[in-house]
Amino acid sequence: MISNHQIYLNNLKQTIESYYPLSENSWQLIEGIAAFQTLKKGETLLQNGEIAKNLHFIAKGVLRAFITDQQGNFYNKNLFLENYFAGSKVSLMLQSPSNFTIEALEDSIIINLNYKKYISLINKNDDLKNFYIAHLEKN
Repeated sequence: MISNHQIYLNNLKQTIESYYPLSENSWQLIEGIAAFQTLKKGETLLQNGEIAKNLHFIAKGVLRAFITDQQGNFYNKNLFLENYFAGSKVSLMLQSPSNFTIEALEDSIIINLNYKKYISLINKNDDLKNFYIAHLEKN
């Protein structure tokens, strides 16, 4: 029987390969840095002002990115659905504080990829680099 974690990893692989095909070696490298995280509805994945450390793949659930103004009003910036990546690419790439918060709208399962480890992998593996470029261009 295939575990839910394996199903979620297969979905991650399919999503990546929808941008660019990966070698089996590159996929094994990605699996090696993948870490599962569960969030309950209302829990925060990334806090406004926090520097992002991970690429996040939503294996199950829905997340929202929102900003809060000076008066405490919330404004939704984005919704992140299952089998999509979530996060603050600007915060990751520039290592600067995020200007929005990401929270779970329902109980969720996230696959985190450590960004520093991922950058190290893309510098050594052209297929991972080509996926990353294609993903950035489309999103």
